[in-house]
Amino acid sequence: MVELLAPAGNFISLRAVLENGADAVYFGLDEYNMRANAKNFSLDDLPKIAKMACDYDAKTYLCTNIILKESEIEKLKNNLDIISSSEIDGLILSDIGLIEDAVSHGLEAHVSVQENVTNSHTLKTLHKLGAKRAILSRELSIEEIAEITDKSPIETEIFIHGAMCMAISGRCFLSYGLYGRSANCGDCLQPCRKNWTLTFEESQND
Repeated sequence: MVELLAPAGNFISLRAVLENGADAVYFGLDEYNMRANAKNFSLDDLPKIAKMACDYDAKTYLCTNIILKESEIEKLKNNLDIISSSEIDGLILSDIGLIEDAVSHGLEAHVSVQENVTNSHTLKTLHKLGAKRAILSRELSIEEIAEITDKSPIETEIFIHGAMCMAISGRCFLSYGLYGRSANCGDCLQPCRKNWTLTFEESQND
């Protein structure tokens, strides 16, 4: 079974993807997701999001896919009761330390593309930890995806549209190196999308 999952950054886009037939929707809070510069939602918005999606028989997944430092992961764990009670279906997470906590709160644990899953052995380990789904690395070919999925004990997900980062999934340091704005903390300025000119200089030894 194929599930079409679409992003939403506000209630306007949320309604748009639901009305246009998405099977599920993913979104971020003001913190914890890879789109820190987007409008995003708040904890108080979650019940309304869940209710809207339920009206369209769609599932809801909350993104928590940045690199989480000690204080951040503790804060997120402390909010899991609120997230769970809002009837959100699951978490998309990049920190495997959250899998057990998500499952214990009745939430599906979907492992983010940031984890860079490229083989079935990783999927088997994630299954043991309690993950229901993993989003495979964007560097994989269609043939590799098919082989890995055939061997996987959990659901797999792939990107079919959106930002196709120039580096290993979710681990680009170009924005941080140029501007001090980390993609891994949701603050990418996407310098890879600018116009670049490649030049070659002759070596003095030539």
